[in-house]
Amino acid sequence: MNSPAPSPFWWVEPLIVFFGIVISIAIAAFTISENRQIARKKATLDIIEASESRPFYRDLYITFLKYRNDDAFRDRILRPASDQDRAARNSCWTYLNHFELIAISIAKGVIDEEFYKSWMAYAVIRDFRAAHELIAIARAPAKPGDSGDKVAYCYLEALCQRWNQTDRMFFRPIRDP
Repeated sequence: MNSPAPSPFWWVEPLIVFFGIVISIAIAAFTISENRQIARKKATLDIIEASESRPFYRDLYITFLKYRNDDAFRDRILRPASDQDRAARNSCWTYLNHFELIAISIAKGVIDEEFYKSWMAYAVIRDFRAAHELIAIARAPAKPGDSGDKVAYCYLEALCQRWNQTDRMFFRPIRDP
């Protein structure tokens, strides 16, 4: 009993299988990448929607807006004499904390930088500039012998400096807090 002679094209079938696997892996990798981009954009939209519409963030913004535009109020925030002034200062810091969280999320790839930047870059840089004295207070030692929090708002600062350097839409330099 003779077995049939091997085909000279015996390697074609394994090659087809191999290429099928490679193509499947490439499609899977592409799909995963696309899904991650979609998830980042959705997370970015969710953050923007929350900060634009939720009363908590709106109230923080109103307090910070007053800090930014009202010199007498700003002086009371920078040198609080009452519990009400200290609460308003904390609201301003919470407002800045929101932007610090955004900057960290961008740095870690959780949200989409270009999408967020398209919507919020001007406001983020404007408010960072306005907050330089508040940030300096946050970084300063709270009492003698304390080293202070030198990294307070460092992600926000780095983000604003990068955006300011890469886009000429923000004309003046950022002041160091």
